Amino acid sequence: WNKALTEEEIGAIGTMISPSCSGTCYSDPVAEYSMENSPWNGITGEVKDTAGSTEENGTATQSGTGIMPNQTAISSGKTCRSGQFTRVDTSNGGYLDLGDPAILDPGTSPWSMSVWINWDGSSGENIIYNKENLYEARVSGGYVHYALMPDWAWYGDSSFPVTAGTWYHLTVIYDGEQQMMYRNGQLVYSRSNTGAMGSNSSRFLIGARGSTVPRNFFGGMIDEVRIYDRALATNEVTEVYNSSASCPADYPMITTVSLADGTLGSPYSDIPSASGGELPYGWDLLSSGVSGLSISDHNTGEIQGTINSCAGDYNVEVRLTDNNNTTDIKLLPITIYNGSLSVSSATGGFTDCNTDHAQSTQCQMDTTISGGLIGNLTNWGITWQSGNPGGFVVNSTGATTARIEQTGNSTIGSGYRFQLTAQDGNCPSNTLISGWYNVDIIN
Repeated sequence: WNKALTEEEIGAIGTMISPSCSGTCYSDPVAEYSMENSPWNGITGEVKDTAGSTEENGTATQSGTGIMPNQTAISSGKTCRSGQFTRVDTSNGGYLDLGDPAILDPGTSPWSMSVWINWDGSSGENIIYNKENLYEARVSGGYVHYALMPDWAWYGDSSFPVTAGTWYHLTVIYDGEQQMMYRNGQLVYSRSNTGAMGSNSSRFLIGARGSTVPRNFFGGMIDEVRIYDRALATNEVTEVYNSSASCPADYPMITTVSLADGTLGSPYSDIPSASGGELPYGWDLLSSGVSGLSISDHNTGEIQGTINSCAGDYNVEVRLTDNNNTTDIKLLPITIYNGSLSVSSATGGFTDCNTDHAQSTQCQMDTTISGGLIGNLTNWGITWQSGNPGGFVVNSTGATTARIEQTGNSTIGSGYRFQLTAQDGNCPSNTLISGWYNVDIIN
């Protein structure tokens, strides 16, 4: 054409390319990921293909510092629940891994893919779906693009603009002669292409690209992913775009992503949140990597106790049950930090320390240490700041006590300064470094 086509003209061309379909030409998708099966906890097979066999089931997972995808409340998705994806950056994010079942390879067949997306405005290349070197789609620079074999390149140009926080329906079709892209049921881009798409061993990912090193994560929501082994007709694309579903009764969902940080040896309290289902809720603690925690109030879910675990990252598994006895189970990450060990009391002192220790009358100090501990204090030591006069030792006298004393001859001098150091016998990273103490050695 030597002119810009109108929307009506584009629609007419789409009708010629993909004629109307009725009756026996209809068939279900070979795979459909409706994002309804809840919850996702990183367990193999938890992301269900509602159109095919269990072979096409997948797993919610994450890469690097990314967050595993979760699901919206049943009333917050495009059609009932939707998958919620978080992009940290190019190398860190969450995605769904559907593996490499043969049915997801087009081979020599025509092919169609449809999906609802709600981009959150994350910058960079946000991959919607990808089977590397076979088919994929993305949001980049505020536009949707697609790529598929046998001509592996990005297409679509600026024909499919998107605004952050808005739902759009994307359909990509290849019939062996034409590639077509639809936006909200309307054809917006097409190009001639021939040849088979083929097959490969790449894993099919939703929300990222790359079988071996997932990257370019999607930020936002994705829903109703459908794959067909045929080219959808124009009226089918419109029907899929306009379709709705009856949502099941609203299920309860734990919405807390992670628990508040805790400190070794300190009191702890946090209350997880939830939505959906029918009140009242009941909460149970199924397992805890952190010793000392329990659910003190089964109505509110308050997790309470005194932290009795070493510093580190742990998981607490909780179960939510609503009034209909419907449950949600979730692993909640929690980070524990070391507290502050300090000298709480010291008796004696260094008022008469002689260079000949046998002549010293007051040259020892007994200390008591307070703060969060799991084991007894061990590996006691003395660190000198301005030279070591010699003759001093520190010995444990109890689980949290020690004596510093002169047991040998020392070098005469004034202004010697030292610190006490020790280590939690069960948590090596939990250490004591005391304040400074002064010692004068006289003749």
